[in-house]
Amino acid sequence: MVRIQNKYLGDTRMKKHSGLYSTVSILLVIVLIAGISASLIASGRARPDNPISGQPEQLQAESLQGSGSTGGQNSGKEDTQPTAPSEGMKNTDPHQDPAEQPTDPDKPDQTEPPTGPTQGEDKQGPTGPTDQPVEDPGKDQGGSDSDDNQGGSEDSGDHGGGPGGDDGDHGGSGGDHGSGGEEDDTPRIYTTLKTQQLTKTELPDGKLTFVAYPVGKGDLHIRVRLKNETNSGNGLLLTSQDNQNYEAQLDFNADNLFVLSLYDGESFLGLVQYRVGYYADRADDTHPTVGDYPPSIVTNLDGASLDMTSQTFPLTVIARTNAELGAGVIYSNQIQVTLDGKTVEKSYGDSQPTYELYFEAPQSGDEETHIVRVLAWDGNGNSTMKVYAVTYHQISEGDPAGSVNVVLDATTIGLGILDTGTLDIVEGETAASVLLRFLQEYGYDPDYQGTATMNFYLRRINRGDIAYRANVPEHLWELILRDGITTNDNYDRDSIGEFDYTQGSGWMYSINGTLYEGTGMSGYKVRNGITIYVRFTLSYGKDIGGYDSTGGGYGSLSSYCGLWINGGYQALGHDFVETDRLEPTETEDGYIHYRCSKCHEEKTDILPATGGTEPSPTAAQAAPALLLRRGSGLTPYQNKFHRTWEAAA
Repeated sequence: MVRIQNKYLGDTRMKKHSGLYSTVSILLVIVLIAGISASLIASGRARPDNPISGQPEQLQAESLQGSGSTGGQNSGKEDTQPTAPSEGMKNTDPHQDPAEQPTDPDKPDQTEPPTGPTQGEDKQGPTGPTDQPVEDPGKDQGGSDSDDNQGGSEDSGDHGGGPGGDDGDHGGSGGDHGSGGEEDDTPRIYTTLKTQQLTKTELPDGKLTFVAYPVGKGDLHIRVRLKNETNSGNGLLLTSQDNQNYEAQLDFNADNLFVLSLYDGESFLGLVQYRVGYYADRADDTHPTVGDYPPSIVTNLDGASLDMTSQTFPLTVIARTNAELGAGVIYSNQIQVTLDGKTVEKSYGDSQPTYELYFEAPQSGDEETHIVRVLAWDGNGNSTMKVYAVTYHQISEGDPAGSVNVVLDATTIGLGILDTGTLDIVEGETAASVLLRFLQEYGYDPDYQGTATMNFYLRRINRGDIAYRANVPEHLWELILRDGITTNDNYDRDSIGEFDYTQGSGWMYSINGTLYEGTGMSGYKVRNGITIYVRFTLSYGKDIGGYDSTGGGYGSLSSYCGLWINGGYQALGHDFVETDRLEPTETEDGYIHYRCSKCHEEKTDILPATGGTEPSPTAAQAAPALLLRRGSGLTPYQNKFHRTWEAAA
């Protein structure tokens, strides 16, 4: 109500004073028009001031491509920000700039991969030294002419004597006619250096030549330092006979950091840095392996049908260094996956990364072939590439998509293969859905959480007397104890599941028996022709080959050097390292003791006496005794899980 009353009061006032307001308004308009007219007559046509012309220049490193702008208004200026002098960069000691402080240098990690170009990317090699000193890039560089009404180039910023460009209707202002660009006295560094990756083929001797010198007004000079593994600390101060052309020996399989510092007399102005990687050539389609000891690559595409009906595929990769180099894990930062030439970023995982492949719909018809490349490298110049040609057949969700095999494996508890079967599948079906159908068909009662399409986890399977003859293999049980895995007395003759026998027990699945997927069964969509292995582990997957998929970190052993799968034992081989030695004498034998770095298995070799006599009973007996003394201290093996259930009953 208040707002309505005030409105009407305001209307009444306006009626009383409308005449006066009209007269005043007309007079003000006349005065305004007269002022604008006078201003226009006096001013003529004037170019507005450049709003950024008064801004100070920053220290920048120029390249051979030049420093000027081209095209229309401010177009073509370099997008990179130069290194600017600042209070924090100044140094009271004129002989030591901030890059030379005795701090830990930017040393490249040999195990870290270079961030090199992807396959097919053009790479520029190094710029070699010139026969003559490189001239100032600003000489004789005016703006360019333009006859297409698009505007000429702006001045380069450096002094020049060439013709300037013309103004265009659609571009910015060109250079000044006939006079070239105005001289730029801003102190800066001109160099052919750039951050890049070089290979052995591009630079066989590892010697990088480049140009670097100061540009601008003042008593300018530069200092160039190289930091790498060979030249740590403050780095190596590089010299040049002509103060322009430099040569540097790069460290191989490493990153090399160049620091260029600019001085005006004794005053430090600033610095710029370039990181140049120098690595071995990478494997490619033509050369699938590079180096004397190429890494191994295993994926879930190995041994499988490459005809797919699912539009997405979780590619799992395990890469390891060559067996001669210890077969160590190669992590995801030294693995590259591409699909049809485009890099695919990992979805998850590090020691066993997974990459989600997405196959585009066919351009024509209902199928199309896609190329998947997997590249892995180590820090020693070795690399391997595997190439897969995957054919995607487009079908609708829920349509028949072939069949898969299922294997239920309990070898770790002495029961071997429990059951196998083949099931028809439909497009989009998950591994969890297939497993549940398999268990039901073969008379098992599953205990699980989640659903077939979300957060599925198989806790246990139940069936009468399923574990009646359970018997953990002796050697496996010894390794479990040596590994420090917590054991318990949980077991049941009618079921097999998590936390039976040990804290590290449970069911794991593998596609085609080689790799254990990093995703759950509800997230893995099956495809025609694969085999799903569902295996029981006692030690977080170490005993069945699935340790990498668990993320590791359990127990004291990195491996058991063998697998208990498919109804038997598969030896993987030991990595024996010498731990003790007793040299033989003329009359007494010696010995060498070894220990596997992975499973801690031990062995002893007897060194016969130099006198040519038969090994003495003393040495032959002492060596095994020492072996036992250096062992894990385990008590003689007793398989407490082997039961004769009839007797127990």
